[in-house]
Amino acid sequence: MSNEQRVITIASPKGGVGKSTIALHLAGALDATLVDLDWEVAGVSNLWGFDPRRKRRGGLLEALDGFPDAKPPHRRVAPHRPALVAGHKSMAHLDPERGAVADALLAWAGEWGTQYVVVDTHPGVGALRDGAIEAADLVVVPVHLAHNELEGLDDFLAEALHGYRVLVVPNRVRMLTPERVLVRNLMAITSGRAYLAEPIGDHGWLPRRRLRMTLTQTPAPGVAQARAAQQFRNLANRVEVILNEQHALAA
Repeated sequence: MSNEQRVITIASPKGGVGKSTIALHLAGALDATLVDLDWEVAGVSNLWGFDPRRKRRGGLLEALDGFPDAKPPHRRVAPHRPALVAGHKSMAHLDPERGAVADALLAWAGEWGTQYVVVDTHPGVGALRDGAIEAADLVVVPVHLAHNELEGLDDFLAEALHGYRVLVVPNRVRMLTPERVLVRNLMAITSGRAYLAEPIGDHGWLPRRRLRMTLTQTPAPGVAQARAAQQFRNLANRVEVILNEQHALAA
């Protein structure tokens, strides 16, 4: 794979943290190819406007099942949305080697030729998630500022993400000044183990939004949309800075 092509994997040990929303709008901000490895019907493919239930088998499913002989899965391209490689509910029954998943993502990223590939994953343990983490130049982990969530993040960093480059994103932050003890805990947990991004606010309207374009690609957003879009742009900028630093150190 070319040095200009980077894989960014969105991962979380649990669902409901806004992982797919971050994957979608981050991919929009980076003009990335978006790969959906989450087989839940309400995942990023559905947010993009593609209903995997209408297909008996998806192209990504077939490509994963047939790698390395299968061709790269088709990217669905539409205006104002990232190119999508749609997931399929039957991916839940795949049992590939994590190394094969990583090899496939890296090979396809080179075939697609886009600078960035953003991979959304299913929460919890699985070969698809672990393979996407193995392929990643950066793992982005959304987390809620809550005691139980932070305990789970601590374990996730120590076990599944040890040795990987990680960016933690406080997501759906409701207060302008979150509880200080939670902020201190988050900083302690990430210190020396992960980068920390600026928080994404709790945009309650965002999950209900009928998607026609990503926030960062909306030409004339309203006030609330513009505020949310800027937060996703800030996240994209943080991602690019980290990856450019990594590239400079490797050079």
